[in-house]
Amino acid sequence: MSEPFSIDTIALIDPNGSELVVSGNTYTVTWTIEYAPSAVRAGAWYRFEGESDWHAIGSTAAIDSRIDWTLPAVSEETRAYVGLVLYDATGSP
Repeated sequence: MSEPFSIDTIALIDPNGSELVVSGNTYTVTWTIEYAPSAVRAGAWYRFEGESDWHAIGSTAAIDSRIDWTLPAVSEETRAYVGLVLYDATGSP
């Protein structure tokens, strides 16, 4: 039988998929952390529809629960996806 373990939980609050955003404008990515005792930093990432690569928005202390994102140039009606990753003290996800 394995030892008990926990799973760190982070939830994206904003943007949540209903926003219309404009290239060059700065938006705040926000999140909540339900349970993440080992999380030290949170990294925010984005990709555009049709792309497979994720691009870094940046990282900050996990408890900050926010990071600003200046949207790069995109064509009209391009869908963007935002993802979050928690990192421990060694920098591992």
